[in-house]
Amino acid sequence: LSFKEIVHITGVVVRGRQRERRTEEFNRERSVRREAGFTPGEMEDLRELFHTYMTIDLHVLGRPVHTRLRHSVQKNMLARFMSLLVVCGIEELSDWELHSLEDMVEEHAPRSEGCPLAFEAFMLCMRDIFTHRIGNIEWRSYQEKKRQKRKPEAEEEAPKEEESDQGSSACDDDGDEKVASPPQGAEPARQRGDGRTGFGYLMLLERERRDRKRRGAPGAGPL
Repeated sequence: LSFKEIVHITGVVVRGRQRERRTEEFNRERSVRREAGFTPGEMEDLRELFHTYMTIDLHVLGRPVHTRLRHSVQKNMLARFMSLLVVCGIEELSDWELHSLEDMVEEHAPRSEGCPLAFEAFMLCMRDIFTHRIGNIEWRSYQEKKRQKRKPEAEEEAPKEEESDQGSSACDDDGDEKVASPPQGAEPARQRGDGRTGFGYLMLLERERRDRKRRGAPGAGPL
């Protein structure tokens, strides 16, 4: 074999392995997304939040983290999530909320030192934060879906003309439910320009609401 042929064969092998890794990563993320109940659009919003989590300045905490966790990778992960909450205006956590975060970290933290948190593990962590309402953060689109599921059967069997006023849902080619438009009269979800619920935007609004509440300004009610 010539040097050029060796380089070509090596490149083909490397690209093939890269494609395999990307496919495996995609399948893992899709599986976790379905398990957590996120839509494809919400997953992309969480990916942006994940970038903030990975690059956040831990000095925003302004205090040492006292925790029962012993491993440095777990302590770092806890500090990052607490810093992320501080950025959202959640500076104080109850003992129960702190214990819930510690349990979450123990369950999802990387097993090896120096191994970064994978995005699919971050999605599961955010699901736990929303489920336990840590810092009183609510997953608005998830709550909306739960309200939709509680509709009486008679309402579900209403004519399509009436359903169009109540908001409709659809499935993508993957069989996943797309974000539904809110029912008529319901509080509109905070959305970005592309129509998807932005988790980062919602958390920023939560910070602004808390700041107004501390100042005693009007409009400090719940989102």
